[in-house]
Amino acid sequence: MLLCATLSLQAQQAQIDKMEQLAKQNKYSDATKQALMIANNYARNVRTYNEATIYYKKALDFASQANDRRLLATVYFETGQYYARRGMWKDADQNLIAAYNQYRAVGDKKEQARVYRAAAAIYLANNRNATAIDLLEKSASTYKDVREYNNVIDIYEQLAKIYTNLNNTSKAQFYQNQARQLAAPARQVAKIQKQEEGITIDSLNMTREELEREKRRLALLENEKSKQEMMLDSMLAAGEDQAARMREAEARAEFAQLQAEQRQKMLLIVGAAGAVALLFLIFAIIAFIGKRKANKVLEYKNKQIEEQKLLIEKEKAQTDKVLLNILPKEVAEELKEKKMVTPRAYDMVSVIFTDFKGFTNIAEKLSPEEIVRELDTCFTEFDRICGEYNLEKIKTIGDAYMCAGGLPVPNTTNPYDAVAAGLAMQEWMEDMKRKKEMLGEIFFELRLGIHTGKVVAGVVGDKKYAYDIWGDAVNLAARMEQSGEIGKVNISGDTYDLVKDRFFCTHRGKIKAKNKGEVDMYFVERPYA
Repeated sequence: MLLCATLSLQAQQAQIDKMEQLAKQNKYSDATKQALMIANNYARNVRTYNEATIYYKKALDFASQANDRRLLATVYFETGQYYARRGMWKDADQNLIAAYNQYRAVGDKKEQARVYRAAAAIYLANNRNATAIDLLEKSASTYKDVREYNNVIDIYEQLAKIYTNLNNTSKAQFYQNQARQLAAPARQVAKIQKQEEGITIDSLNMTREELEREKRRLALLENEKSKQEMMLDSMLAAGEDQAARMREAEARAEFAQLQAEQRQKMLLIVGAAGAVALLFLIFAIIAFIGKRKANKVLEYKNKQIEEQKLLIEKEKAQTDKVLLNILPKEVAEELKEKKMVTPRAYDMVSVIFTDFKGFTNIAEKLSPEEIVRELDTCFTEFDRICGEYNLEKIKTIGDAYMCAGGLPVPNTTNPYDAVAAGLAMQEWMEDMKRKKEMLGEIFFELRLGIHTGKVVAGVVGDKKYAYDIWGDAVNLAARMEQSGEIGKVNISGDTYDLVKDRFFCTHRGKIKAKNKGEVDMYFVERPYA
């Protein structure tokens, strides 16, 4: 092993032993930092580059096992810088891209800006000035977002030097002026930040007057800093507008130059050719220019079309999302395809109705906001239960909630699904009641009824679509709820005949139901084990 430039062989070995010990103890974060320190030490000497590469890879492996994105980003960044110093541009670029992705994942914009700047240095070293400039501008923009104004100034000064070397005097002067204008307010912000850091509000060791004075001082400093930051933001925004105008002017100038060159070429050709050749060349040149213009127009139109397609797709996705919130998926698809929904009859659908006991009296004791909040909490949970048991929410009317199973796609499990969902709703309501009672708060109690039978389903309205169901089964389900009891799942005899092999039920006898006469009803107690 070669001797590191800054450490003795013995000291270097001690660091390696410590790293290996930390790794054996599964202290991967500490092992990563140790490996990175060793790698950086080796990287200082060209004779120990091979050892540096080994320990950068070890640091990357430990950081991956530590499952720490920020630490992983640091390793990628340091490794990228190391490869850049060696002139291994591809490896450097790959590691910096990986570092950027990790910093973006943790939302660290300041470090993202630093990666942009490091990547720009690689492209500058390879004379790819346009890409480097683009990366530096992105870095400056990102630093601006996190109000790292001094870094913005540094990048502007760097851009001024690059444009000077490219003989682009106007842009060089622009960035130099920007840097000078930002310097004074940026220094003022840094000065205020230093003053703020120097203020220590110790409420235990200060008199009340001293405490209030220091708080006022801190507030004044913060106010002044905000003013300076607003000034900087305004100056940067104005600078961006000016830069955009400059880019537009450059594009116009390039196009004018192209036209002038084409005219000059045509004149030269005209002076050397005969009449026939002249006409031929004129047509050829016109065709060439026309083709280039047509290509540019076509590119611009294609870009517009693509942007329009993306906008349409986005709006379509939003429309689909809204549609799926009010209609079942299958119904929504039919409506989009055919512009209408054909009403459909179903032979076996289980309908659930619920409402809250004494809702009107309870509502008088709550504010409008509290009423809506409580209903939203309950109905959101009912929606979740419907999803779990393959039921379709139909609608809510005031404090009443209606859902059904067996549509829009028919199935034979809907009686079981509906009864299981009803038990889940009552169980959740009972849990909510216990919590409210412990807190001394007002609570709701639920009546719930289920009936299984034939229905017709369809979409009504042409402005605000509503998926609804009709039929005697719907009316009878409503009577099951009205004749039910608090905390119970009340089902009709028809539903009982379909679920009796899975749920233990108590026969209530024939109960009189409004407009239906006497109907067999059952309370569902529990599922069979």
